[in-house]
Amino acid sequence: MARVSGIRHLPVSFSGVGKPQPARLWRAVGFRRFPFARWSVWKPAVAVSLWETNLDCTLTSDPLRGYPGSAAGMTRLTPSFPRCLCWTTGWMALVTFLDYLLQGLRDHQWWSIGYILSLGLPFSIFVAFVWFGFVPRKLEYSEDEFTIRLLFRKELTLPWSELEYYYPNGPGVYMIQFEGRSTFQIAGCAYRSREWKAFREFMDTSFPDQRASGSVGSRLFKWGSKR
Repeated sequence: MARVSGIRHLPVSFSGVGKPQPARLWRAVGFRRFPFARWSVWKPAVAVSLWETNLDCTLTSDPLRGYPGSAAGMTRLTPSFPRCLCWTTGWMALVTFLDYLLQGLRDHQWWSIGYILSLGLPFSIFVAFVWFGFVPRKLEYSEDEFTIRLLFRKELTLPWSELEYYYPNGPGVYMIQFEGRSTFQIAGCAYRSREWKAFREFMDTSFPDQRASGSVGSRLFKWGSKR
C-alpha cells in the first residue's frame, strides 16, 4: 500500500483494488469521514472509496475533477436548492421592499400585513419556476464535451466542436447554444461560487471566439459573424 503523508490540505485522488479496510485507510490518510453509501468525502474536494486500500496517490490540479458520480475526466456542477431559494427570494424581497417604500412615501399607501403575507404565493411560484426551469438536474463538462440533463428532457452529451455561441450575460441566466439545438439557459445562482466561477473561466479561456454579443429571445448572435 502506498505511503501517504503531509497531504492533509491538498486535493488528492486515490485508486486501487483491495479488501475493505476503512479504519486502516482513514488512520493512514487522516481525513475526517463523511459516510455515504459507497463513498466518503473529505470536504472540500477529496473523494476516497472505502473499498480501495492498495492506493496510488496522485495530486490533482482540479479539486472538483473526479467527484463521485461523474464520468472519468468530467467536472460536475452540483446545484443547491437553498442557494437558489436565497438568491431568488432575496432579489424579489429587495424589489418588493423598494416598491413598498415608493408607494408608501409617494402615495401614502402602506401595505397591510395581510397583503404582505399574500406575497408568499408569487414568491413560491417564482422560486419553483427558476429551480425547475433553469437549473439542470445534471451538469458536467470536460475539455472535450458537455453533458446536461434538464427536467423532463433526456440527458445530452455534446462535443465542444458543435458549440456555436455562449453568452454569460443573459437575462439572469447563462446561455449556451450548440448547432441544431435550442439554447440552454442555466441559472448560475444555484451553484457554489467556486464551481460556477471555474466553469465561466473555462468557457472564457477555451472558447473566446464563440462568446456572443447578445441575444434575441433565446437565440444568440455575434456581430460580424457569418453564422
